[in-house]
Amino acid sequence: MEPKRLSKGKHFHKLVQDHWRKTNQGGKFLREKVLRTDQDIHSLSPKRMDILITEMDGLVAIIEIKNTYWDRIFPKNINRNLYRHQKQIWDYIEEYVNSNIDVCPGIIYPQRPNKELTKYIEEYHDERGIVVVWFEDKEKL
Repeated sequence: MEPKRLSKGKHFHKLVQDHWRKTNQGGKFLREKVLRTDQDIHSLSPKRMDILITEMDGLVAIIEIKNTYWDRIFPKNINRNLYRHQKQIWDYIEEYVNSNIDVCPGIIYPQRPNKELTKYIEEYHDERGIVVVWFEDKEKL
């Protein structure tokens, strides 16, 4: 039996992936895409993108899904989590950037935290070129 937190995360991943698959208006949609690099030879777990959309006139979209409820996170852990999330996304897009392929990195969180924290999270990722989407706003996707 897996931990409740992991089970909820998997459920959220599937919910988001199913929504994106149904509403994808262009490009080839891949979920749980494994990215193998030279570094993976020494790693037990190769990189696995939650959503990868390719074949969009030379553009690739890489979307990471995080079942993170920011209002529940202890304030001193917010920056650590933001850093880990953006680092994971940048690790995925490095191969495409190095190949001169345009990449649109994004991250999906379930719902907005309080206004101040929402602004902080969005600005943090924006400064690093990452689009933030709040799944509760999915009608806008």
